[in-house]
Amino acid sequence: MTRSDIALAKVRREELAEFRIIFLLCFPLCLAAAALGRVLPRRWRDDRHGLAMRRSIFAEAKAAAHACVPFAFMG
Repeated sequence: MTRSDIALAKVRREELAEFRIIFLLCFPLCLAAAALGRVLPRRWRDDRHGLAMRRSIFAEAKAAAHACVPFAFMG
């Protein structure tokens, strides 16, 4: 491996570590939002997909965290 490959691998590892830290900080917030969404009355929920597409609270929180974390790296 060349020096540039080693440097690139190091940067990638650092970015992955930052992603995981931000994900771990965002996940509890998304989990709370998913739990709150389950206890809201049905007419207040965004139920476009119906009950057939409903995932577990943890799956919803993981998907939401994965959707918002990349915005931390923009700019």
